[in-house]
Amino acid sequence: MDSARAAALYVSDRPVDHPVGNFQRDQTAKAVTDSTSEARARGVVDYRKISYHSSVGDLEHPGLPWW
Repeated sequence: MDSARAAALYVSDRPVDHPVGNFQRDQTAKAVTDSTSEARARGVVDYRKISYHSSVGDLEHPGLPWW
């Protein structure tokens, strides 16, 4: 086993080792990214967000169609 590679791939299961999430910040950043993408695509491609239902669990997943 390559111990250097194993150390690089290690993911801690201790919550203290993981960054604290900031949902509001992430949602705001995503809205800016979506707005920028839509503006750049306007008149070039048919840009629209879609969602699809997960086959496992009861989740809706957002996505962008590539057709």
